[in-house]
Amino acid sequence: MKKVALISGALIATPFVALAQDLTFFQTLITQIDGLITAAVPVVIGLAILLFLWGLARYMLNQDDAEARAGARSIMLWGVVIIFVMIALWGLVNLLETLTGVGTGTARPAPALP
Repeated sequence: MKKVALISGALIATPFVALAQDLTFFQTLITQIDGLITAAVPVVIGLAILLFLWGLARYMLNQDDAEARAGARSIMLWGVVIIFVMIALWGLVNLLETLTGVGTGTARPAPALP
């Protein structure tokens, strides 16, 4: 199985090594994937906020049941953790884009292929 993966990977990479492949398809693909990720980040943060609010509602509605409150507290905790991680990663990516100039269009262009 490893031989098949190695051989197929080498065959796929052959045009890149020979510089005979037009890269516009892959640039378009990467741009589309970037657009999907950019659109998905606010959706995931919104879902995490809804998760937190759902846990909060369960916590408030189950004031008499300690076990249900503990489960709701766990849901709220995971919601806060997801929100924190997503916003921290988003901020880190924006910081790296600013420091390297990748997202601003000020980065050096790639050298032209012969």
